Amino acid sequence: MVVTTIVRDPAYLRTDYITSSNFKKEPDDSRWSPRPCTVR
Repeated sequence: MVVTTIVRDPAYLRTDYITSSNFKKEPDDSRWSPRPCTVR
């Protein structure tokens, strides 16, 4: 999956600001280990 973000702001940018992020599925979820947030 590719997420592309385009920012158009003529007041502060001369041209569009474009960035992309690439994501891919892990075959066995071995790198997925979510944890609940803790308040300090």
